[in-house]
This record gives sequence, C-alpha cells and structure tokens, in this order.
Amino acid sequence: MPPASNADLVTTERLLLRRPLLGDLAVFHEIHADPEANRFNRIGLHRTTQQSRAVLDAWLAHWLKHGFGPWVVEVRSAPGDPAVGFAGLRWRGSEELPGLNLYFRLRPAAWGHGYATEAALATVRFALADLGAPEVTAIIHPENAPSIRVAERAGMTLVGPVEYRGHPSLLYIARAADRTA
Repeated sequence: MPPASNADLVTTERLLLRRPLLGDLAVFHEIHADPEANRFNRIGLHRTTQQSRAVLDAWLAHWLKHGFGPWVVEVRSAPGDPAVGFAGLRWRGSEELPGLNLYFRLRPAAWGHGYATEAALATVRFALADLGAPEVTAIIHPENAPSIRVAERAGMTLVGPVEYRGHPSLLYIARAADRTA
C-alpha cells in the first residue's frame, strides 16, 4: 500500500487528528501508563517513560514506512490543551491476525464525549476511502462494552470470537465492499 499523502492531518467536526511527534512522549506515556485507560490492555501498562518511548518510536517508524499510523487526538475547540488520546491505524504484521487494525486509547477524562467514536469513524473512512484498504479490523476484549459500542458506531460488524495473544477476544471488521454494495 503506498504512503498516504493526506494522512498527516485529518479533521472532523470536533477533532484534529495529527501525526505524532517525539514531543508527544509525555502525553503518550501519561495515557498509556494510566491503569484506568488501559483496563482492557493485554500488553500491559507502560511503567516507564523508556517503555513508552520504545512504542512511540515504533509508531514513528510505522509512519515512515507506511505514510500513516496512529494519530494524536486533540479537541479543535481547545487548542493548546493536552491531547485527549490517540487513534488511528496500525498494521498487525505476521501476528495471529494480520491486517490493518483500528486503534484508540483516550484519557478517562475524555470518555463519554463521543471522541472515540468520532475518531474511529474518521479512521475507518480514511482506511477504506483514502488508503483503499479492503478492510479494517478491531480486536476487542469481550468485556470492553465501550469499545464494542465504538466499533459498532464506526460501522464495524462482529465477525465472531477469536483468540488473540492467548486471550479470548472479539473480531470486528469494516469492509470496503460492504460500503459500496
């Protein structure tokens, strides 16, 4: 898939989705080290800034290789405020379920405002329309009802239960073919 030229900045009605920078490390670590924000995270908390830096570096490398990746999510009406979270796309290379995966993680103070759904809708639209991807997946912990609602509101359909990284999960998919049919 060729790099996307318009991926660096995507706007929605209320959000600005922008390419992450190394300068986002503090907010990246804050959100990814927060136990509440990561309640259903199977990989675990980023306990140190160095752990967060390694993951952020991987995201930045993903951007360099593919021309897209997870974005920093900011509220347009609050310029200069800290980011509310991260959302976007990541390739799951040769793992158990390869493909283009929807990712979102918001700070708990941003929950309940519809930001995750708005970012997920923009992400799925970007993947299917701008990148021309045939599908986008989301792998969700079965007890993560808020993420299930976000996936469904973003037009994703439950395919069924799967095992991912040794844990029971739910696989949701949005297919380009379903959007044009």
